[in-house]
Amino acid sequence: MKISQSVRDLLPKGPLAHLTTLNSDGGPQVTVVWVGIENEEFVIGHMAEHKKVRNVRRDARVALSLLGDKTNAKGLREYVVIYGNARVTKAAQWICCNAWRESI
Repeated sequence: MKISQSVRDLLPKGPLAHLTTLNSDGGPQVTVVWVGIENEEFVIGHMAEHKKVRNVRRDARVALSLLGDKTNAKGLREYVVIYGNARVTKAAQWICCNAWRESI
């Protein structure tokens, strides 16, 4: 699936983003993250083997929400939620989400 232009336009502005992974008991684990795009994948960098990285290694299902910089006609901030499957790369501790769908 191709990443929409509206999401591509938002990312350079550094939106507030939340990555939700699943703990071993099935409960959510939410972390504020910085997001980029590389080769039609969302990428999130990590310096160490934090809980979110361990969760993705165990269960690839994730949700990523991005707070937009615009307000809709009702005066509410726009946002996008991306659901998909993630993987952790070996070299740089990146979490990559490459099978996803957007919900605006």
